Amino acid sequence: MNDVRIIEYDPLYKDVFVELNKEWISYYFKLEPLDYELFSNPEKIVNEGGNIFFALYKGKAVGTVALLKKESGKKYEISKMAVAQEHRGKGIGEKLLRHVLEFSEKNKFNHLYLISNTRLTPAIKLYEKLGFKQIPIENNNYERGNYKAEIFL
Repeated sequence: MNDVRIIEYDPLYKDVFVELNKEWISYYFKLEPLDYELFSNPEKIVNEGGNIFFALYKGKAVGTVALLKKESGKKYEISKMAVAQEHRGKGIGEKLLRHVLEFSEKNKFNHLYLISNTRLTPAIKLYEKLGFKQIPIENNNYERGNYKAEIFL
C-alpha cells in the first residue's frame, strides 16, 4: 500500500484511536477496564514514554497501534492495533507493525511483546510472520488475552 503513510501520535486523531479499537474489541469481545483507562487519556501513553502511530490512507486515519513503555524502558508492549473494517486485508496492519519494529530498533528498544487472542487468526499469523514467538502468559491484564508473543531486537 504505497498510498499509506505512518505518522506518530497527533491529537487530531485521538478519537480515531478510540473508535477503531472500540469497534474491533466490541465485535469480538467486550470492553474491559484497561481499555477504558487507555481510551480516556491516550496522551498518557505518549507522556509516559510510549507512542501511538496512525496509518493514513489518502489523508484519512484508517489504522492505529500503540507502543506502551514497560518497566525497564527497553521493554515495550504493542497494544491496541486496529484497522478500519473497510481497509482490512490490504496490508495496513503489517505496515503498522513493521513501522513499530523499525521505530523500536531505531530507538534501541530491545524487547517487544503483545497479548492477543487466538480468535484473531490473521493477527496471529502476522505476528509470527514478522518473527514474534509465542510464550506463556503471565500477569495478563485482559480477560480476552489467551496468546502472548515476544520479539527481541
